Amino acid sequence: MNTRMIQILIGILFAMAGVVTVLDGCYNMRASNLFIGIAFIVVGCLYFARKREKQ
Repeated sequence: MNTRMIQILIGILFAMAGVVTVLDGCYNMRASNLFIGIAFIVVGCLYFARKREKQ
């Protein structure tokens, strides 16, 4: 695997972790999980967008 593929996978995994955390926060009605999940989604999207922009 090359570096580009690994960076894309990292971005996708951050976004997936965020989605799971947001769903857990909605199910258990915990605001902390919602905020953490949203932060994970934002970091994953920014990481993915930043790596795409450099190419």
